[in-house]
Amino acid sequence: MRIEQGRWVTKSGDPIQTIEDKQLFTDSLNRVKEFSRGRELTHDKINVLFRLLTTDVDDVVFKVLQMDSKELKRLC
Repeated sequence: MRIEQGRWVTKSGDPIQTIEDKQLFTDSLNRVKEFSRGRELTHDKINVLFRLLTTDVDDVVFKVLQMDSKELKRLC
């Protein structure tokens, strides 16, 4: 989920329409609210948090496992 032209859209840029997308948005929003207790969040911080919370961890781990040592050193 991300904000595009003032509207929330899916990762592919489509409007949030399906029940699954709405549920994912609601769950992510609740997690962001929980994380931000008492803090003011900017538009950019909210966008980054949503990206982190909706990232497929399995996909990220798979990509890291495919990296060679030079690529891994650049991450640090």
